[in-house]
Amino acid sequence: MLSKQDALIAGLGALLVVCAASQSVTEAPTSTTPSTASVAAQIASLTSAIDTAYILFCAVLVLFMQAGFAMLEAGIVTRDSSKNILFNNLMDSFVGMLVYYLVGFAFSYGIDPNSSNGFIGNNYFAFKNMPGSAANWIKWLYAYSFAATATTIVSGATAERIRVAGYMVWVAVAHAFVYPIISHWMWSNNGWLSPYNLDRSSYPAPFASLGAIDFAGDASVHLAGAVPSLIGAWILGYRGQYTKDQEKYPPRFYRDANKKWQVNDYPANNDITATLGVMILWIGWYGFNCGSTGAIVGYEEIAARVAVTTSLSAASGGVFAIFLGLLMDRTTSFNLGDGLNGILAGLVSITGPCAVVEPYAAIIIGIIGGGAYKVVCLTMSKLRIDDPVDAVAVHGGAGGWGLIASGFFATKAYVAQVYKRPADVDDWGVFYGGSGRQLGVQLLAFVVVVAWCASMGLLVFGTFWLIDRKRTRPLFIFKDEGTFERLTFGSGDNGDKNAGSGFVQPDFAHMGLKTPNAKHRGSVLYRQNQAGTDVSLHSIEMRESPTHTTHEPNTVHSGSSGSKPASPVVIAKTSASSSDSDSDSD
Repeated sequence: MLSKQDALIAGLGALLVVCAASQSVTEAPTSTTPSTASVAAQIASLTSAIDTAYILFCAVLVLFMQAGFAMLEAGIVTRDSSKNILFNNLMDSFVGMLVYYLVGFAFSYGIDPNSSNGFIGNNYFAFKNMPGSAANWIKWLYAYSFAATATTIVSGATAERIRVAGYMVWVAVAHAFVYPIISHWMWSNNGWLSPYNLDRSSYPAPFASLGAIDFAGDASVHLAGAVPSLIGAWILGYRGQYTKDQEKYPPRFYRDANKKWQVNDYPANNDITATLGVMILWIGWYGFNCGSTGAIVGYEEIAARVAVTTSLSAASGGVFAIFLGLLMDRTTSFNLGDGLNGILAGLVSITGPCAVVEPYAAIIIGIIGGGAYKVVCLTMSKLRIDDPVDAVAVHGGAGGWGLIASGFFATKAYVAQVYKRPADVDDWGVFYGGSGRQLGVQLLAFVVVVAWCASMGLLVFGTFWLIDRKRTRPLFIFKDEGTFERLTFGSGDNGDKNAGSGFVQPDFAHMGLKTPNAKHRGSVLYRQNQAGTDVSLHSIEMRESPTHTTHEPNTVHSGSSGSKPASPVVIAKTSASSSDSDSDSD
């Protein structure tokens, strides 16, 4: 038996063991349970990762829109110009990206705490002084994708008249001084028109509490591209205006026997690529509008609502433009070009107000946007300003309307949710009880953005015209389409495989045409009729016309009387047909 002393020692030992075990049990959870600060840091890191991945995905969607623009423009312009327009679209990707890296991003969002201003950024040139965070890296990529979109609008409007060198100069200017300046006004934390500028005490009324609502870029992107497009198309003149051989390259506008101006509807190069390009743009637009939340965690409701309003406006714009085209063009045949451009007009018009309007209002905005496209398109034709892809009508007409629309349709609740402005000084659309101050700011934003973009367009394209007006070999613009391929990609006549179109000739065998007699002249395919006269294949009516009887495939139809126009023009269109009206968006 143990003595009392041994028993006491053993008991104390057992007690120490139990106490030690108890202490270890109670301390173990404390050593593995993270602190509140650690949990908050992990949540912040996860939130940053999710937001970065979301914006990266949206940036890729917007960058993929460049493929949509390339296919749309190459499908609409005439055959000879397809490779030139594709090359111009590449300029946006590599020239524009370098310029935006060097100076563009700094002018957009580079804020120097010691000397910043509301007109232009002045920090982060080539990323100097910029904190190397995920948010800043991804913001640069996303901002560049917007700059490229704004720039490429001009390539379509000036197609077939601007050389690669000229467009390269415009790309550099646009990525340095056009989009960056306007985006600084509208979106930076200290821009003079930005609703994100929380320190507005130095600005006069009505800017002391407000900023212009342009959620995804009707001003910063679409007007920034459309206004210089209008200036460029006007200064460069219409296609064929200076061409010597107007039999081979007929002018876009010409006088008939009665000295009245008529429009020459050029056949599109490829309806399939144009349609596919628009569908790609529609998909990319969700990255454009939804990604403008800047994050997804905590903004999922706004992003979802934006997706809905974007979809409804695109659909309503396309439907309305199609039926309005039937009335304005006085025809019973649907026009594919109206449908494609109507979709784009609906998308453009909802870009600015997409986060602050109700779904039914998005339908109304899209309808008016589709109508604005058709009205501007008709006006451009009356003024004899040649825009091959109707970029001015789509991005200018619908974009201008979209910028102003927030002043009418923005709701109080959505404006407060998106911009978080003080309730006592906030304002919203007049249709929802707003005072009209917000509408006034929207109108002012429209005026100043148009003025700035017009001045930049006049500076660049006016300089092109002054330099090239007396040169026999222009540096920046094409005056004679007869030298188009030779000056750009070499001449196909001497075996240069780099010349000509990026698309193959269509096979007309199924149309009953004798292809050995077909030949290529400029942008038009010809064959000889029974009298031996060259006739455009695109003037052949393949189905019943609203004003003419059905013609057989080998019957030439080029006017209401069936006679050739009293002009050197060989392309004639008086009604919609499967070969030209449905493929021409003018």
